Amino acid sequence: MVQPLPYSNPLGTNQALLQNIAQAWGYVLPGGSLVGSSGARPGGRPGSQHYSGNAWDYQVLRGDGSVVRWDAPEVSAAAQIFAALTGQNVGVGWGPNYMGGSYFHFDDGMNPHAPRSRVMYWSDDDGTASDTGPGAAQFGQLV
Repeated sequence: MVQPLPYSNPLGTNQALLQNIAQAWGYVLPGGSLVGSSGARPGGRPGSQHYSGNAWDYQVLRGDGSVVRWDAPEVSAAAQIFAALTGQNVGVGWGPNYMGGSYFHFDDGMNPHAPRSRVMYWSDDDGTASDTGPGAAQFGQLV
């Protein structure tokens, strides 16, 4: 079995979600690590996956310490593996205009207040998830 990447700053995020994220990245970027920037937000908006700890925003570092950017080939592969491991209607955010292009959002869609009904991808910071962003059709077909 592939080793999951180590992660820091879980910030109250669901443990199973973190394990799936770490495992997905372990397949595509051995030797890297994950650093959280936002996790559970119990005082936030109930419709957010963060509200229930079902989302994590994070950076990915290569073994040499360099930051993985949105357009690295490993990103799409990790998102696809994450969706397969999770087996849910996941939400994935990344892109050139998403949190500076060097942060990622993965969620498992399992917030009991707002469960996802389909896989969603977005690549901007406007706060609305849609499956119409750049690459969305390809992402939807691959997961």
